[in-house]
Amino acid sequence: MSQSKRSERLDSLMLQLAPDGLKASKGRSIPLWQTTPVTNLFRRVPSGMLFARVRIKGKLIRRSLKTKGLSVAKPRLADLATSERESGSATTPLT
Repeated sequence: MSQSKRSERLDSLMLQLAPDGLKASKGRSIPLWQTTPVTNLFRRVPSGMLFARVRIKGKLIRRSLKTKGLSVAKPRLADLATSERESGSATTPLT
């Protein structure tokens, strides 16, 4: 795959993640979100802060992990997913 096609594909994927994630700066587009090596973890480029993006029972949950470091964000991501799953199951009505 050529470099230009790879770049276009990456731009397309970034748009799918955050449709409003591009802003113009001196005639160029700069992505506001950056992927990380960790699944469900994204970095907001201007601030450098890490965000969790998890889907639990069909609902997309995005939360700031209030850190810039991956080593701190990994356990916080796991804790967030666990707490959201527990709170989601407790509020589900029985039918």
